[in-house]
Amino acid sequence: MGNNTSTTKKCNTPTILCFGSSLTAGYTVISPYTKEFHPYSLSLLKKIKELNLNGSSNLQIISVGGNGVTAAELATSKNSKSKDNVDVCGCHYSGLTRLLAENNVIGVIIMAGTNDIANHEATPSSVFESLRTLHEIALQNGVQKTIALSIPPNANTVLGCQMGHMHTETCQTMLQNYTACWKETNELLEKWSNENETKTKYVNVADCVAFSKTSGNWEDDGLHMSEQGYDCLGEALAGVVGKHFLNLVDVLLDDGTRVAIRDAE
Repeated sequence: MGNNTSTTKKCNTPTILCFGSSLTAGYTVISPYTKEFHPYSLSLLKKIKELNLNGSSNLQIISVGGNGVTAAELATSKNSKSKDNVDVCGCHYSGLTRLLAENNVIGVIIMAGTNDIANHEATPSSVFESLRTLHEIALQNGVQKTIALSIPPNANTVLGCQMGHMHTETCQTMLQNYTACWKETNELLEKWSNENETKTKYVNVADCVAFSKTSGNWEDDGLHMSEQGYDCLGEALAGVVGKHFLNLVDVLLDDGTRVAIRDAE
């Protein structure tokens, strides 16, 4: 499954949009060769349907991610309004503003920033501003709520420097700067989300899919999730998506059954 793009005619089906870069597209190490992807949106929709949440019967979830694309680029007006952006895998994708105009989007999940922090000139504030702009684009174009996924962990942030061809001191400095930018950007995103919690909910991806070389949830490149990992992420997000986007609360019935009902507004 590749990146999804919308048609020119507005779709009236209630839609959750998952938007970002390669980790949203569902990139695995074979994707550049097969043009096949496995986005977390697949297991997210499946789990929501299994839970039979109110409002989910005719719900669709589409996943659009630009492989190798930075949040800074996604946030530009040119990219956001285009219906024919092209990423490093040669896949075409629509920008955020265009997608919102063509779909009946009830909520947007944004996960990006990994490509930004790979640039040694990036700062936590600059990466955060790009991520915030993406959420503001959604909120300013009729979407009531968004979910901010943290920049996911990876081998560099968890396991330490493995660039053996580089001098140890240089390598460690690069790693420390990279990890600090990752950590501080996520902290800024979480702080902003908490200050705007009625509209934006922050979710730490590491709490859903912790990085581990032996879990089977991550590809050998140390950066992207495996199909299993994407499935774990989607399943883990089902509860927060139900509560934040579908206005649901968990209720424990007398017989011990836990059900989700629509919250009174």
